[in-house]
Amino acid sequence: MLQINIRQPVQRHTETGANSERKRSGRPKATTEPKDKFLCDTQLTGQQLQAQLNSGGSKQVSALLRCQNKTKRLCWAMKHHHWTTEVWKKVLRTDESKFEIFGSSRRIFVCR
Repeated sequence: MLQINIRQPVQRHTETGANSERKRSGRPKATTEPKDKFLCDTQLTGQQLQAQLNSGGSKQVSALLRCQNKTKRLCWAMKHHHWTTEVWKKVLRTDESKFEIFGSSRRIFVCR
């Protein structure tokens, strides 16, 4: 047995008067002990666990494009697919719409 395995608990007991571990620095745990036990439940499948974790009250995002709009976009893209980079540089973009690639900046919560 290594001396450090014996020395550390003895030293901790002499410093604190108990054998409990010292408070650790850094970010506190995000989950509680009951949640840890729930997450370690071996009876749950990955899909069940994901569904329960995601059921926190967030609204699901749905697609806003109709089939008709998708068809129009495809036709426009096919009509302009031969344009070069030089031609695209001359296009004036006056659209002020905000497009977000990775989700929304505002979160919508739903009570169920």
